[in-house]
Amino acid sequence: LGVSIRPPCRFEELDVTAKSRHDGEESSQPKSTKVILDVAHNPQAMHYLIAKLNAKFPKDLKKRIVVGMSADKDLKYCTDILLDHVSDARALHLVEASHPRAASISSILDANPKLIHSHYTKPCKDELNRDGRDETSVSTQVRKALDLAARNDEIVIICGSVFIMADAREELGIIEPRDSRVIAEVSGAGMRSSQENFGSSSSSTR
Repeated sequence: LGVSIRPPCRFEELDVTAKSRHDGEESSQPKSTKVILDVAHNPQAMHYLIAKLNAKFPKDLKKRIVVGMSADKDLKYCTDILLDHVSDARALHLVEASHPRAASISSILDANPKLIHSHYTKPCKDELNRDGRDETSVSTQVRKALDLAARNDEIVIICGSVFIMADAREELGIIEPRDSRVIAEVSGAGMRSSQENFGSSSSSTR
């Protein structure tokens, strides 16, 4: 992956270059896909994110969204907001962070059955960590979203809990010092075992 980096994790824009796959075969020509990273993790922040997307990009530009949430959020309301702004549930990729406070895939599906046709992984029990989480969930779905977006001329939005951002950024090829306190707070690095406590330049609830 080749990545062009702009400011960190609040409507952070990346240009990711990767070869798409079709019928299991990698294309010969790499293609650049626009990726937005945003820690919108509650209804107000989700609405704000969608408004920014509509202001920045043509409304007819197709969106592919990777989303993971914390267990204490309104999972149905937040995912309904996203469903209202994609073509159908198949444009959503559900992920779970390895943090114990993250919402599991099963809890997201229970909260909103309309997501049953979304993309997500269901690993075997012996593939889960000690908290019962799929540690490959984020990286797997980010890769899948990038591949489908490259094929379908879509923009990829990765949003929701800060707990997913370290894995997402790593999968996108972003290298950053894991021991940096500033980087950990701003970009999600090191957030696998920390508190979700994000402020925002635009809203204290984001």
